[in-house]
Amino acid sequence: MRTALYRRAVSQAYLDSCRENGVELTCTRTELEMAIALELESPHVREHGVSTGTEIACAMLGDMVQASVLTDKPQLTTLGHIIMGEFCQPHTRTTSATTLH
Repeated sequence: MRTALYRRAVSQAYLDSCRENGVELTCTRTELEMAIALELESPHVREHGVSTGTEIACAMLGDMVQASVLTDKPQLTTLGHIIMGEFCQPHTRTTSATTLH
């Protein structure tokens, strides 16, 4: 349950960040959540087993969002931005309002 909560928070925070920065994702939040589960979480579960792998994946996702995720709008940490930026690069398009730094 915690892993699903963090997965939802990470995906929503990344979508919000993209929207705020003029970056268009070519996937929905549900598709993004599924991709996170399959491509970021699954390798840990395959390598370490269900119990330990799930704990590792949950810790990783927890490190990707601000600690206030249960009380405030989810926001990515610096680590979260780096991981999601790399992870989602094939699914992004810039818009005319995009500011590149």
